[in-house]
Amino acid sequence: GVELRFEGDGLRIYGRLVANGTAEDRILLTSDKATKQGGDWHGITFYSSSTTYESQVSYCDIRYASTALAVQGVQGPYYPVVSHTTIDNVGGTGVIVGDGVDGSLKLEGVTIRNFKNNGIYISGDKSNVELVGGSVITQQLGSRMRTGTGIFIKDGGKLQVTGGTISNCNYGLDGYDDRNVPPQIEVSGSVVTGNNVGFHFDPYWHTGSYPRVGI
Repeated sequence: GVELRFEGDGLRIYGRLVANGTAEDRILLTSDKATKQGGDWHGITFYSSSTTYESQVSYCDIRYASTALAVQGVQGPYYPVVSHTTIDNVGGTGVIVGDGVDGSLKLEGVTIRNFKNNGIYISGDKSNVELVGGSVITQQLGSRMRTGTGIFIKDGGKLQVTGGTISNCNYGLDGYDDRNVPPQIEVSGSVVTGNNVGFHFDPYWHTGSYPRVGI
């Protein structure tokens, strides 16, 4: 398979990215440092002009980034699809969708593990994440066991989890609303286990509105 090494910066996508490995020949994106640690490089960021074609990332291993994947302003119908990919040893958050500029992302059969802050962070009332196909978010045994949040969602973000596993985190799924726009969350056929707290939801402090959750 192909190996790409980075130090400091990462990939900034303003068009279409196609990085399709195979089960036998995976693509590795990793740090170029001799002694590697999470945060060595900035991962892959999809920007708002990536709206003409669907970006594809499959059978990849993304290691030692500060944020492995970020989606800012890229929405349907041509938003990125990431499948059969592992994100590991993350210095901050594995995947960020939104955070000032709404975005959409589909994750299928993806494993996110050993992150410092969040497995997935979703923000914005037009941000949408689909987590399907046996995807796993977990902190493995070791210093990060039961730390960080599996999925953090706020400000009207939308999340659908089907057939996934969220385990060994502090909060499995944490929903928060600070703009009176509750997140919308649907979880089905999934396992949330081994976390300090499985589901944690804070109301909007003015109105007491909670995220909308369907299980």
